Amino acid sequence: MSPYSFIGGNKDISDERYRRLLDKEYRFCQNNSERIQKKAEKIYNMVVTNRKQILTDNSCDFKLLEQAYEEYIDKERTTP
Repeated sequence: MSPYSFIGGNKDISDERYRRLLDKEYRFCQNNSERIQKKAEKIYNMVVTNRKQILTDNSCDFKLLEQAYEEYIDKERTTP
C-alpha cells in the first residue's frame, strides 16, 4: 500500500518535500512494524491492567471500545 492512499488517493503530490517526508515515514513504519506492534501491545496491556496511571489517564477505554465494536458487528450481522 502506498502512503498516498491515506491522503485522498492523490498520488500526484505537488509538494516534493512533503512527498519525500511521507515516503520516509512510510518506510520507517514498514521497516519497524514488528517493533511498533510489540510496543502497541505492551502499552495496551499496561492500560487495560491499569499498571501505569498516566497511560490510563491519557488513553481510550479500550475495553469499552472493544465491547461497542462487538455490539456493532453483531448488529450488522443480524440486520438484513
